[in-house]
Amino acid sequence: WLKHFGSHWHLSTPSSSNMGASISCCAEGQAKAAEFVNEAKEKGLVEASKEAATEAGEAIKEKAEQLTADAQSGKLAEDIKEAATSAAETAKETVTTVVEDAKSGKLQEDLTKAAADAGAALTDVTAAAAAAMGPTVTLVFEQAGKTTEVKFTKRTLGFEYGAQKAGGCCAAAPTGKFVVTKVTNPELKDVKAGMLIKKINEEEVPATMELGEFKEKLAVAVKTLPEA
Repeated sequence: WLKHFGSHWHLSTPSSSNMGASISCCAEGQAKAAEFVNEAKEKGLVEASKEAATEAGEAIKEKAEQLTADAQSGKLAEDIKEAATSAAETAKETVTTVVEDAKSGKLQEDLTKAAADAGAALTDVTAAAAAAMGPTVTLVFEQAGKTTEVKFTKRTLGFEYGAQKAGGCCAAAPTGKFVVTKVTNPELKDVKAGMLIKKINEEEVPATMELGEFKEKLAVAVKTLPEA
């Protein structure tokens, strides 16, 4: 077959139906590239580019004319309608499936199972985090109206304490108010002498608590911690 490319003729032969399209496309592309290079050499790059642009414009014009013809004949509208119908049918099938699952109880079962699985996963994560952190004892201190929460992970707390008198000094007799008398661990930066111990974990230290009872509660809480 003779094909016209720009100002040249190109000889090509037909190929088989399966391999022909690919080979022809590749050969045609190579031929056009070679032709453009030759024309650029003969006519100059500007002239060759103009001809190439003209051919591209004709191809675009042909496609536009085809779309216009399809639109006028109604084929374009039919293609769009067919695509829209197909999408609507797919959506309808999905909605129908969800409704049927809801009526049969399957949807509720799936949601319940998903929630249970999520809850179990969260419990496992929480337990793993707690295990990784290890046991802790939380004491809440108060001084000058400001509260400070400190978590302890070792059995030796790092401070000494005693009962507080009305004047603020420590006394042998219990008063229901127990304060830090001395910090023995220099790394315990948040605990200061004179701080009032307000809570052991989540339990308030009431004003009626005696020193013996306070010591016992603190000892029980600290017993869960590992040795320093």
